Amino acid sequence: MLELMGLAVIVVLLILGVVVFGAVLHLIGYLVVGLIIGALGRLLLPGHQELGLLATALYGVAGSMAGGLVADRILHAGSLVRLGTSVLCSAVLVALLTQKVR
Repeated sequence: MLELMGLAVIVVLLILGVVVFGAVLHLIGYLVVGLIIGALGRLLLPGHQELGLLATALYGVAGSMAGGLVADRILHAGSLVRLGTSVLCSAVLVALLTQKVR
């Protein structure tokens, strides 16, 4: 009986490990895509922006979510338009959030 309970605990821990590992991989994927979208958004803006990689990735993730929402819900467009709106939304976020207050 004790062996059966130990085996059940091991199986549950393995399942939880796979789920957590999968979630971590998804988060890393979102950050990589966000970094690419954020970098493309920064390329659209003139001048130098004082942003690190993490901020660029986070602005890219936020811009990607906003652009995808606009493309899907408002424009009812495909993946190429979704990519364009994601980059534009990321550029707008970078422009708005990196302006220095004078």
